[in-house]
Amino acid sequence: GAVSQQFEFIFLIDRSNSMDWRSGRDTEPPIRRAAAALQLFLRSLPAACRLNIVGFGSQSASLWPAPVAYSEASLAEASAHASVLRADMGGTELLCPLTQILASAPPDGFERRVIVLTDGAVSNTDGVLRHVRGRASLCRTRISPHQTPHLRVAVASAFQRRHMHRGEDYVDVLKKSIKLHGKRRVL
Repeated sequence: GAVSQQFEFIFLIDRSNSMDWRSGRDTEPPIRRAAAALQLFLRSLPAACRLNIVGFGSQSASLWPAPVAYSEASLAEASAHASVLRADMGGTELLCPLTQILASAPPDGFERRVIVLTDGAVSNTDGVLRHVRGRASLCRTRISPHQTPHLRVAVASAFQRRHMHRGEDYVDVLKKSIKLHGKRRVL
């Protein structure tokens, strides 16, 4: 029979200073919306996956040294981490953590999915796109929930579980949320 695909999810969370700024009618800073979206993602992952959370700004920091198996314990630790995320890492340098992630392939039998949550003010977008296009397919990695080699940076929006309907997964919900809030940005 066919072997089912397993996934390794890497959540790249923008923790730059701009993620703490409110604008217009925003009642909470983007870092809180990103944390809420991350919490939804974490609770929607398939059982047999691996995950890690990488915060980035002028530098980057991973929750774990390498992706770990999804379990009740790793979910609890990741959820606790998401609840205390701060916009305290300076600028918005996405290239360095992406380079580290794309330096190697995930374990055999896994396909890596990198999901980027940011306010969209990423430095060196041309360099980021060049690097992603050159490396992603070589190491069985897809950037964002879309099935293209292009990097899509989504603004994480706070939304309620009421947006989920039977048969939808977290990708559908995120796409709907981004569309609802009109903040989809394609680099």
